[in-house]
Parts: sequence; C-alpha cells; structure tokens
Amino acid sequence: MIASLIGVNNALTALDFSFNDLKDEGVSAVCEAIKRNKETKLASLNVKENGIGPMGANAVAAMVAVTGALTSINLSNNHLTNFGGDMTGIKELAAALGVNGALTVTNLLGNQLDAESAKMLAEVAKQKGISLCGIQRDQTTADFRGKGLKPPDAILLGSDLSQAVVTGALTHLSLVGNEKLGDEGVEALSVAIEQSKSLKTLDLSSDSECQPSSKRVSTMFGPKGATALAKALAINSSLTQIEYAGSMQLFRHLLITCAFWFLCLQVAGQLPWSQGCHGVRGRLARQQLSQEGMFPYQPTPA
Repeated sequence: MIASLIGVNNALTALDFSFNDLKDEGVSAVCEAIKRNKETKLASLNVKENGIGPMGANAVAAMVAVTGALTSINLSNNHLTNFGGDMTGIKELAAALGVNGALTVTNLLGNQLDAESAKMLAEVAKQKGISLCGIQRDQTTADFRGKGLKPPDAILLGSDLSQAVVTGALTHLSLVGNEKLGDEGVEALSVAIEQSKSLKTLDLSSDSECQPSSKRVSTMFGPKGATALAKALAINSSLTQIEYAGSMQLFRHLLITCAFWFLCLQVAGQLPWSQGCHGVRGRLARQQLSQEGMFPYQPTPA
C-alpha cells in the first residue's frame, strides 16, 4: 500500500522508515516505487535498522543510481553484508554513489563491512564529496558515542574527516565507548586527523567517566594506535583539546599510557588536555616519565 502511494506522489521529499522491519522484500518494494515515479522529488530516505541484507542493498543501489533528486540516504545498522559474508551489495552501492550527481550524505556505519569494501566506498566518496557516516556539511559536532565502531567503520569516518567539503564545519568529534576500534581503527582515523583543518576537540573519554572502572567502557587501543594518534597531533594544526577523562581505561597498560603521553608532549608541544574526575592519573603518568628523565614535569596549579 505505502509503496503504491510513493509511486504516484510527486510532492514527497522525505521518507523515514527507520527502526522498522522492512527487510529485503520491503525495501525492494519501496525502491521500485521510487524508480517508477519519474517526477519524484524525494531528497531523503532513512531505512536505518530494518534488517536489510545484500539483496535489499542491490535494490537500493539500483534506485540511487537513477534518482537524481536524492541527496541523503541512511542505511546504517542493517545487514547489508549478511554479517560480513557477502559484499556484493556494497559493491553495487559504491557504483551507484559514483553515478548519482546529487547525493551528499550517506550513512553506512554498522553494516559489518570488510576493509576492502570500506576502502572502495571511501575512494568513491572522496571523488564525489560524499559523507559515509551521516555527517551534514554544516554540522559542527559529530557524536559517535557507543556506536560499536570497528576498523572498517573507522575507514568510512576517516574518509569524512579527510574531506573539507564534508566536514569543513566540524569542530568536535566524540568517539567515547568505541572499544572495538582497536589499533587498526585508530590508525585509520589518525591519518584523517592529520588532514583536518577544522577539528578542535577530540573526545576519547570513558563512556561514563565517573563510574567505577569495572563498569566503564573506553575507546581502547594499544601502542600502535597511540603512536599513530600522537604523530597525527604533531601534524594537525587545528586540534586544541583532547578529552581523556578516565584515561587509564583508554589503554591496556600503564606503559602504553606513558608512551602516549611522552609522544604527544614531545611532538605536539603545548596541546592542552582536558581533565575529568580521573585526570590525576594523567598527571601521575606525566610525573612518572619526569622521574625517568623523559621530559620536564610541572604540576598542574591547584
């Protein structure tokens, strides 16, 4: 019934089917109706969390390729790859992004991509100036708190951060509680952070900085991720603040924390660090390095 109305309604500009259960059959019907409507003015389609698999992804791709009015589509948190086992729909979507001349915002996070497919999407997005993570061009804050981002998602986000046309207005990025990023994900993001000209604040805090450590979820990574991030801070000219409340939970071992501090303070100069209720741990890490003669330590004024 709804699909039939979409096929004849020429005034409709936005459709929001998020958090439903369309699955492949339902989204295919919707996309076929959009394609049939030669006078459609549809600019925004949201099918977030609808259990859509590779077959549905193919249907969406076929629609995107021929719908010139479409500027935004949200496909996040579906099963476009059949839980990582089938990338055919992603390949079709990448091809469709390449031929659609109006699309500026997509969201493909949370679809269990592999690194190859994520890089393929990123390559097309950079050529076309398209967001892959749902970031609007005038958006100043992007909050990915607790989104369960994985390394392929970091590749998508890195694509967004590396494009001034996509994230030129973005000043604050929150990655709180994305412990699955790991070294690989943080390394991918660090490359993009190097290039960002607008980002001023990066939040890597625990998801609830004042909770007991046993209940706290952090953006966890190891020495490789810490090193990549520290080097990015040395190159980036816009970032002025990192939120690190609960920093001991960011890293798997005190030595990693100390190595991170050492690298940052050596290569990033006077970069200020925000201190939450566990900021004393950051001071202790710096003090420990000072005792080892690695860099001068000056206590934070009371």
